Amino acid sequence: MKTNQYKDAWQELKEELREMFIYGYHLEEFTPSKYMNEAYGIVFKIMCEMDNTNEFSNLLSDLAQVEQDKDILQKVKEVLRK
Repeated sequence: MKTNQYKDAWQELKEELREMFIYGYHLEEFTPSKYMNEAYGIVFKIMCEMDNTNEFSNLLSDLAQVEQDKDILQKVKEVLRK
């Protein structure tokens, strides 16, 4: 394989791991699927560290913001129902 092919394969693997981590982020705790999802996250985090990027921490921040937005939306819906 040539250098560019390695780089492309690396990026492709990182993107796959990122997508799998996002997909399983909200799985129920203490299930085999959640443990597998956490493994994807660990590998993705290590790859980001090796690349000296903040992709993993940025992703966690984005996912936390989504959770916060969902909570706010739920509270607004509850108020509107009253």
